Amino acid sequence: MKCIIIGGSHAGVAAARALKILDPRIDVTLIEKNQTLVFISSGINLVSKGIIQKLEEAHNYSPKELTDLGVKVLLSTEVLKIEKMRSR
Repeated sequence: MKCIIIGGSHAGVAAARALKILDPRIDVTLIEKNQTLVFISSGINLVSKGIIQKLEEAHNYSPKELTDLGVKVLLSTEVLKIEKMRSR
């Protein structure tokens, strides 16, 4: 089975991880238009409290964590069109 996930938010990363844990044979590709994965929604709060210095540090997954599970990660890649595949 092949699965393509568009968006590297919490939901996208959780789906990719769950699929690979459920069945490592599933071909999972995660596509994210930004250069990083999973922006922590409370990032502004973390900066204001001095826990992190810059908002850019408000990420909690690295692509390596997913690639180590066997997920293909495409960063800085924007999906512009989805074409329906024909059944064989």
